[in-house]
Amino acid sequence: MIRISLLAHLTLLLALVHAVVSHQHPFSAAQDATTTPRTQSDVPQPPLFPSRETADVRRIAIVGGGPSGTSAAYFLSTAASHLSSLNHTTTLSMTLFERSPILGGRAAITHPYTNTSYDPIELGASIFADVNYNLRRAVQDFKLDTGAHTGVGGETGIWDGQQFLFTGDQGSWWTSARFFLRYGYGAVTTQGLVARQLGWFSGLYRAPFLHSREREGEKERKETVSGYPWSTVGELAEAVNASSLVGQTGMAFLKDHRVGELFIEEMVEAATRVNYAQDTDAIHAFGAMVSLAASGATGVKTGNFRIFEEFAKRSGARILTGVEGEVTGLIRYPTANGTKWYVGSKSGEGELFDAVILATPWHNSGITLLNTPHRVKGVPFVHLHVTLLTTSRTSPRGSYFGMGENDAVPRTILTSSESVRRAKGDTSKKGPRLEFFSLTYLRSVTHPQDGGKEWVVKIFSPSAIPVSLLDSLFGDSISWVQRHEWDSYPQLHPTDRFPHIEIDDNLYYSNALESLVSTMETSTVAAKNSVALLMKKWFGDAFVNGKGCRYGVGDWGRDPMDGENWAGWGCDSG
Repeated sequence: MIRISLLAHLTLLLALVHAVVSHQHPFSAAQDATTTPRTQSDVPQPPLFPSRETADVRRIAIVGGGPSGTSAAYFLSTAASHLSSLNHTTTLSMTLFERSPILGGRAAITHPYTNTSYDPIELGASIFADVNYNLRRAVQDFKLDTGAHTGVGGETGIWDGQQFLFTGDQGSWWTSARFFLRYGYGAVTTQGLVARQLGWFSGLYRAPFLHSREREGEKERKETVSGYPWSTVGELAEAVNASSLVGQTGMAFLKDHRVGELFIEEMVEAATRVNYAQDTDAIHAFGAMVSLAASGATGVKTGNFRIFEEFAKRSGARILTGVEGEVTGLIRYPTANGTKWYVGSKSGEGELFDAVILATPWHNSGITLLNTPHRVKGVPFVHLHVTLLTTSRTSPRGSYFGMGENDAVPRTILTSSESVRRAKGDTSKKGPRLEFFSLTYLRSVTHPQDGGKEWVVKIFSPSAIPVSLLDSLFGDSISWVQRHEWDSYPQLHPTDRFPHIEIDDNLYYSNALESLVSTMETSTVAAKNSVALLMKKWFGDAFVNGKGCRYGVGDWGRDPMDGENWAGWGCDSG
């Protein structure tokens, strides 16, 4: 993204300062002019329940049209409906800014042979799991067909750069005798740890967990027991019992829980590398647990981006894309009615908003923040290379893997870098090669010209796959190749420092949650939380969490898929 020049920023800021000093508003009518208050307490707050005579429109800008931004727009639309049902005269107006011509963010697709008559291939966010309730409920409500091709099944192998450490049918290998002989009870112990953590995390979809309050005599306490909505990632991590996991590596956590080193180095690392391109001695334990929680994985047949298109469409938000949607600057503007934000785009246009939700990774957003002492904390991202191809080979060449040319090679190949780590300590030997994170045969297709049967293959790698490597893997059988590279997800290193979600007055950074976990699902969780913080501030805690809520034992065990008000507000939302 091209930044506004420094001179342009300074000119705009000087104009803003001059306007404040001279009591003139540079962005709207003169009657909105005000001087800058000395402290926050000097700023008059808008009425909580405006009468019809003081009805107003609150304008919210959402920057980013991926999972977080589009779902934020949708949650704001349900908030607007809730306001209307309560006979509030305040209305919400949303504008969604997205610099790409299409919505979906990192949920992006392409087609085999670059031919749209074929079913799409996911470039990035490929699947969502059973425990991803927001996506599952959205798919159900939006009537989208699942059943996307996520792999051909069959034998899976774990490759360490010089040998296959384990091969077997992935659908049954955790229960096979050979698996048990190699790894012992490591799988059982790990499954228990994952299930326990998922139990905590599932509270994010349960109304009693989110909204319950303790009572003091006849009165309810002001804050919820869970602390929802959370103003920092640390508060959210604490609520779902994840703080200690984020503070240590996946390897250290699992060793502390008596999981065998061999299982961690091979099976767990295969999961963390295919999901986050990070090893178990580097990724934090919560990221490792999320990598292992892929039960029931599926995807939308026409592309997962369709979920986010529907979020945006159904929200009723005004959608700006391209140069109009490419936000280059945000300027904090204090007024007598609270802080507003001027949002400027690459088109040279700009508008004033009552609040802004930043729903895009900050490090490559190209956005400059002005007239505020606060800063958005960026985090380093993994730069991932994706290679898609079609081949007439039913499996990769055995010779690359030290096997016979006609030997059967697994069609799903995951990787472990443990042999690479060990080789670094022995300079007398030539180390193994790990040139990719994963290689997956996705499905069969028919060649558009000769009608022959071919296979779609996806490769994730830390650098571009050269032609020579493709030749080593597939020979001259390749008929189509497409390459893509992007900053796919944050480096999930252990930490005890978490970013704030509320950056400044009426400025929220929903992507802050990516330092804890980065998935399509958790992007929607982050969006709902950011919207909840704003709604609580404007309309009070009861609007978000309800008032006088009563929950029975059955409410705690209710299947989140049965929650009709999952995207709404009040006692039964979650």
